[in-house]
Order: sequence, then structure tokens, then C-alpha cells
Amino acid sequence: MSTEWERLKSDAEHALTYGNNAEAEVLWRRAVKLAEAFPKGDPRLALSLDRLGDICYQDKRYREAEPLFRRSLSLREATLGFEHPDVATSLNHLFALCYIQEKFDEAEPLARRILTLYRKAFGESHEYVAACLHNLAKLEHARGNYTEAEPLFIQSLKMTQTSLGEDCPEAGRILNDQAVYFVDTDRLEEAELLFRRSLQIREGALGPAHPEVVNTLSNLGSLYRDMGRNYEAEPIFRRLLNIAEKALGPNHPDMAINILNLAKTLQSERKYLEAAPLFQRYLAIQEKHFAKDDPALVETLQNLAQAYLEEKNFVSAEPLLKRALAIQELHYGPKNPVVGTQLNHLAALYYETGRHEEAEQLLLRAIANLQKLKEGKDPAYEKTLVDYLKHLEAIFRAQNKLAEAEECLENLITAQERILGEYHPDIAESLTNLAMVFQSQAHYQQAQKLLRRALIISEHSFGAEHPEIGAPLSRLAEVLQLQNRHNEALPLWQRLVAVYEKALGPKHPDVANVLDKLVELYRYGNDLPQAESLAQRALAIRESAYGPEHQDVGLTLNELAMLNFEQKKYKKAIPLFERAAENLKASLGVKHSEVALAVNRLATLHFRLGNFEEAEPLFKEALAIYEKKEDASSSQMSSAFENLIEMYRDQRKIEKAEATGKKYLALRIKMLGPDHPKVAVCLKMLADIYCDQGKFDMAEPLYKQSIDIQTKHNQDNQVLAETLDQYSLVQRKLGQKPTQSKRK
Repeated sequence: MSTEWERLKSDAEHALTYGNNAEAEVLWRRAVKLAEAFPKGDPRLALSLDRLGDICYQDKRYREAEPLFRRSLSLREATLGFEHPDVATSLNHLFALCYIQEKFDEAEPLARRILTLYRKAFGESHEYVAACLHNLAKLEHARGNYTEAEPLFIQSLKMTQTSLGEDCPEAGRILNDQAVYFVDTDRLEEAELLFRRSLQIREGALGPAHPEVVNTLSNLGSLYRDMGRNYEAEPIFRRLLNIAEKALGPNHPDMAINILNLAKTLQSERKYLEAAPLFQRYLAIQEKHFAKDDPALVETLQNLAQAYLEEKNFVSAEPLLKRALAIQELHYGPKNPVVGTQLNHLAALYYETGRHEEAEQLLLRAIANLQKLKEGKDPAYEKTLVDYLKHLEAIFRAQNKLAEAEECLENLITAQERILGEYHPDIAESLTNLAMVFQSQAHYQQAQKLLRRALIISEHSFGAEHPEIGAPLSRLAEVLQLQNRHNEALPLWQRLVAVYEKALGPKHPDVANVLDKLVELYRYGNDLPQAESLAQRALAIRESAYGPEHQDVGLTLNELAMLNFEQKKYKKAIPLFERAAENLKASLGVKHSEVALAVNRLATLHFRLGNFEEAEPLFKEALAIYEKKEDASSSQMSSAFENLIEMYRDQRKIEKAEATGKKYLALRIKMLGPDHPKVAVCLKMLADIYCDQGKFDMAEPLYKQSIDIQTKHNQDNQVLAETLDQYSLVQRKLGQKPTQSKRK
């Protein structure tokens, strides 16, 4: 029987060596059964119970492990006495079991009894005593007794390194656990140093892929991510994923945490295309172990959807958000406040895709769901309400529901002031948005008042030279410009340039964006040389920041070319327009409206210079883009048609002028209807072409129709005056008595 027990023990230990816990458990159960028949006091029964309990502990079957450990302890105490070192083995098992289940009050007396036993058996400085001190340190840390924990960590580390050496694995464990303690006490720089030292020891003693090395790597990666140092966390989590894949295979359940850590890190770095497939892998692993409607899936669905949203992949994001919402509604009920989070996320997607009415309904529902929190005086109520109101007011503004947006923003500001105080930067943002609502209604004085308050708050929060003052300062300048108070707006823009230059550097793209505003002001004031100089600087900044092929470079080239055109610097303007057109074709596509604008301007320049052969194909290219867009109200399309017709008339290419005029008229009637004022302009233009050919009988009804439309729409301008004059002339040519038209 003794030989059989020894064989079972040997086979069980061999099975454990190869990670076959199930087989080892069967063998140890047989060993326990065999040892039950041994004489009373035989140590093999206690040992068998200990080993079987340890397997249950490793498999997280704590309820099964506890009676095995307690019986082993009882046997050893009865046989060896309460102070024998082997009794401490069973006590250690019970301590570990209580600790992992967070039964700290039960764990403490066990730890202190073990310490007393080891001190008596081995002396004050033995490695076992150091291990006990380490366990006590972890226990006090877990209980939140930080003052008691730190000296225990220090004492256990010193004792361990004295007895076992500076670089022993036990020292690595203590350093790792003390670093975790430093993280919890917000001593992050100290934690980093200890994690690095622990990693160095553990890698040297145990190898690069040992579970204890993995533990410290995971802790260090999480620390870097929490500190915002994602670029340092990423390679650590990639290494951990690689280690886990080699050890477990790509689809093992224990892979999940490594996949999730790397995915979240990449998401924090805005590497959404890399994060998305990792979230998909994590979700696939979860779905194998949870039901398809389990709430545990919600966070992953949200993370994956967010990765898609950031890449504007709305088609992939929407079903994920809907699924997350359905899970929440199923488990908590559609009116539960918890559901509001998913309603908010889905509303954000609808907002981004222009489905504003659907977004509005979801957010109104989310706010209604908060009533339970409000009634229960839950502190989360107002904070959550503020988040929802922020999104709702943006949706109202997007729909031009200005009254609703105004009321929503006023409620938002009131709630923010109550929660955050009067000088919080979030209030400055809300005040700025409310000012935009008033600006949209031309209530400029109210908008100014709000923006000045927002600026004061921003200066109070960040300082007068911080770039965060940019939003209220720029909006204030814009409101002043809308009132033609350009002299007051100018120093605000100049101040903002100085702020950005100092905080961000003179070559930052935000500097170029403000320079654009100054260009606009100087152009309005007819200081074209100064406007050109600033535009050249904006161009240089963008070329340096983005490279010569970026679309913002093309747009700046277009404006710089136009400034030269306006100054009659035609030789400088032509190559700038040509470069702008080529840039925008490459960066935005050949059919983009900005391409049409650059090409149309270049065509107009050639036309003014008499370069008709160069101008004609350019006008046609621009018109082909505008016609495709079907934007008949576009002033640029109008100028392209009208300049092309004028050019044909100047060249006496009357047939081409007539064909283009008919096309222009047909397009405007199709898109705007037959009675639109812009149709009246086309009718007059075609009638003028008929007059060029002496076709007065064809011109006469077109002039009359144009006059009727203009009169109907109360037009009283130069176009109507010219049309009336031409109509009278044609009537005389046809031998008719000129019609007397009463101008309004």
C-alpha cells in the first residue's frame, strides 16, 4: 500500500509538471483515499490533502480547497503540535485562500501566527520570515492600511536580499508588489523604477517568458498607459501578446486580457485601424464563453464601434451600437438610467451621419431615463445630465432649432455652474456655443457679452497666453467682423497669432489658420500687399507641416493666386492657380468643387488677358464639375457660364455663345424652377445673344419673361433697368410701341 501511494504521488507530480491538472487531481484523490487507511498520525494523509487542495486552489475552486486545507492543518496540529514548522505549510495555504477571496480579517491572524512560528523555528532573519513579512505587507496594502504596509515591504525586501542575494526571484516579487502599492498611493515615478528593477531581476532569474515576468510586464504596461505614455506601453503589450500566443495559441481564453490591453493602448494612440481587429478578436473569444446577449459584451461592442467611428466607418459601427443597446435594454429595461449611455453613443453616430432627428429622440429618451437618479438624489445625476445636454444642444444647432438650442444651453450652463463653479473651462465652452446660437440670429450684442465672459473664464483657467483661449477669442473676433467692426477684430486676431506662436511655435498649422483670418481682414480693407504677405507665410507653414501635396496647401495656393490676380500681378497669379489646381486634383479628386473654383479662376484670368484658347477648355472643365454637382445657385458656376458666354461674344463666336446660353438657361430652370430670379438673368443673357445676331423676334419674348420674373420678385436693380432698356429697344426694332413698365 505504501509503494502504491508513492507511485500515485510520483505520477501526480509528473502530471502537474506538464500542466495536466485534471489527471493530477484524479491521482491525488486516489492517494487521499489510500492514505485514509494508514495508521493515525501518518503525515502522508495531510500531504495528500494539501496537494489536492492546491490543485483546487489553482483551478479557482476555492470552496473545495478550503475544507481540504483545514483538515490538513487539523491533522498536522494534532500530530506535530501547534508550533511545528510543517503546520505553517497548511497555515500558508489557508492564508492564500483567504487573501485571494478578500477575507482579510480571517487572513491576518493566520499571517501573524505563521510569522511567530517561523521566527521561533528559524530566527528573526530567515528567508521564511521575510516571506511572511511580504505577505503581511500585501495584506495591509489590500486593506488600505498604507502606513503599515510600506515599512513591511522595505523590511521584507532587505531581509530577502540579505539572505538570498540582491537578484533572487523573491526580491523580484517583493519589488513588483511594492510597485503596485506605489501605484495605488499615486507615487507613479517610484512605481516605474521598482517595476523596471523587478523586471530586470525576474528576466535574469526566470527567463523572458516566465509567468512572473509576464506579471511585471503587464503591470508596467498598465502604468505607462495610465500615465498617458502609450507609446511606451504599446511595445510591452505587443510583447505580452506574443508570449501568450506562443504559450497558449491565438484563440485561448486566457489570451483575452493581452488582446484587450493592446487594443485599448492602440485606441489611446488613435491607431484605430490597428485597434479594430484586436477588439474583434477579443469579442470573438468573449462570445465563446458568454451568451450573445450577456452584459459582459457591451463594453467590447462599444470599444469596437468607437474604433470604427473614429475612422468614419459608420456602416460597421451602427450594428455594434444597436446590439449593445439591445443587450442593455433586455437586462435592465428600456427606461433604466444605465441604458442612457448606449442611447448617447448611438445618438452620436446618428449626429455624425446627419440623422439629427433620430439622434435628438435618443438623447431626449436618455435624459428622461435619468429621472430615477434625480428622484434618488444620486450624485451621478447632474454629471450625466451635463454630458447628455452637451450632445443635445449640438444636435439642436445642427437642425437650426435655435430656440431649443438656446434653452438647452442655458440649462447646461446652470447645471455646470452648480457642479463646477463659475470659472470652469467647460462653462466657457458652453458660453461660446450659446453665443453661436445668438450669432446665427444676428443678436450680436448678446453674443459678444457671452464671448467676453467665456474669454475671461478661459484666461482665468489657463492664463492669458494659453492656446485654450483661442475658441472664445476667435469667435469674438468673428462676431465683430459680422458687424463690420473690422478695426476691433484686427487686434484680437493679431493677439491670437502671438498666443499660438508662443505656445505652439511659429510654424504650427493653427498659426496659419489665424493668418487666414488676417488675410481676410486686410483684403476687406484693401491692403492687398499685406494680405498677400500673410498668405505667403500661411503657405510656407502648411508646406512645412503637411508637405507640398496636402489639400490645405492647395487651398492656400488658390487664395494667394487670387490676391495676385486682384493686384493685377497676372504673371505671378497664373503659375499659382495652375499649381493649386494640380494639387487639389491630386488631394481632393478631379471632380471636387474646390478644383472647379481654382480652374474657373485660372480660366477667368486667361480670359481677361485675352488668352482665349487657354481659357475655353478651363471654363468647360470647371462647368463640367459644377453641372455634375447640380448646384445651379453657385456663384462660381454662374461666373463660369457668364464669362464663357462673354468670351464667345467678344470673339464673335455667336453660335457657341447661343448654345452655351441655352444650356445655362435649361440648367437653371431644371434646378431652380422657371420663375426663379436667377432664371431671369439667364433669359436676359440669351436675349442679348439673339440681339447680337439681329434675331429681335426671338429676343423679345425672353426679355418680357425676364422682366415679369424680376417684377414678381420685387427686383429693382441694375439688371432690371438694363432688361427694360433692352426690351424697349427690341420693341422699337420690331416696330412695336415700347411697353411702359412701372419700376418699384
